[in-house]
Amino acid sequence: MPARAADRPRAVPDFGAIVDVPGAELPPDPKLRYRIVFGVTKAATDAGQVNPSLDRVARFVDLLDRYAVPPGHREVTAIISGPATAVVRKPTAGLPVSIDAKLIGELTEAGVRIAVCSQAAHGHGIATTDLLPGVHMDVSAITTIATLQAEGYQYLPD
Repeated sequence: MPARAADRPRAVPDFGAIVDVPGAELPPDPKLRYRIVFGVTKAATDAGQVNPSLDRVARFVDLLDRYAVPPGHREVTAIISGPATAVVRKPTAGLPVSIDAKLIGELTEAGVRIAVCSQAAHGHGIATTDLLPGVHMDVSAITTIATLQAEGYQYLPD
């Protein structure tokens, strides 16, 4: 397994914890191009917990980083809809930033495109002006997934 420089943090430093398992097979291949769209529909089971589907996206990005897949070979989108939709809303004045907002910020910083279904956002009363920084408003989750699959992305539902 290629070693990551000890002085270099993970791509998503505070989320998506990974472990090295001796003998594990079929690691990410740095020569391949990873074009992935994650469907993020599940909400955390308890308030204050990280969204499990977004944490899975972080784990994927950290694994690609761990196995030296260059940033130019990573095209990752997370499209949020359904019960998970509320994670994209900016915090209300005076409230602390949520754990999911912090995770979305780290994913965006790592090059992941974060988008929300406009249909789901509308249903949750979320306007474009309510979105966390870096979150895109797509027409719909189903069209984002279909479009990206037509462009060669693989779909990973939660």
